[in-house]
Amino acid sequence: MQFKIYDESRLDDHIELVNDVIKDWKWISWYATKEQLKVAYSREGFTPDTRHYLYDGDKLVAFLSSAVEEVDDNGVQHGSIHRPFVRKGYGHVEDKLMKKTLDELKARGVKVIRTNLKPGMGNLAEILEKWGFGEKVIMDYSVIFRIEDYVTPDYHKPEYLIDIDLDVDKELLIEAICSDGKRTKEEMSKQLDALIKNNRIVAAVVVRENDELLTYSLIYTGNKPERAFMTALPVLKTINEKHINDIFTFLVNKAYKAGKVFLYHQITNFDLKDFYKEFDLKFVPSYKYLLKLE
Repeated sequence: MQFKIYDESRLDDHIELVNDVIKDWKWISWYATKEQLKVAYSREGFTPDTRHYLYDGDKLVAFLSSAVEEVDDNGVQHGSIHRPFVRKGYGHVEDKLMKKTLDELKARGVKVIRTNLKPGMGNLAEILEKWGFGEKVIMDYSVIFRIEDYVTPDYHKPEYLIDIDLDVDKELLIEAICSDGKRTKEEMSKQLDALIKNNRIVAAVVVRENDELLTYSLIYTGNKPERAFMTALPVLKTINEKHINDIFTFLVNKAYKAGKVFLYHQITNFDLKDFYKEFDLKFVPSYKYLLKLE
């Protein structure tokens, strides 16, 4: 077996492996397309040798990506790993994959490594704990529910809820997404174009009141045709329970009309969690795991 670093020619193998591994995971609704990975892996500062591809001959059997992240206020270098993807029947290479990845981060001066994990992702929790990821904190809350249980047929959306027509309102959606300053409009436009090209966007909505953008959300398709993903709601300005209820009801109806059966949704701003109480959704926590190196 041989480790190889990133090269664009490996992306087909990469995506095939990931889809094969996650097809039975309950909590995965989406993974990047080939076009999105090309964009992500061509950004300034990307390091090909932090992408670890393990081949058995011509067959990709395991993959794990890592990154050198920020230096904290105490001068400690942080890093991260994504989820280890190991093909069925190759569980014996998990240790080799983890060791290779952690050794690379150590060589780059990383002292603290973080990753995140949702429930139902195979045996990843056991792998992380085995390798010393003992500290964990709640990162977000997630839920998967049957859409038909929450459909409101006679619902009429309020004026402040803008049903995004991507042929007309794409720039408004990009403005809302980029208003937090974390992404450039050019970068976001490329990501949206990739989703549109692959027909993955089911619906999008922006909340605008008094000429202020308050929040937004999108529904896009996942790796399973019957399942879709509703993005977490960012708080651009103050939002309240009525906003949450309207967005949720509107997008659930859109997903239902599009023929989706299950919808995945997450809350990243914990202050919003109580706003969903009317729907009696069973949110479960996802965790950020930390490993402190010697």
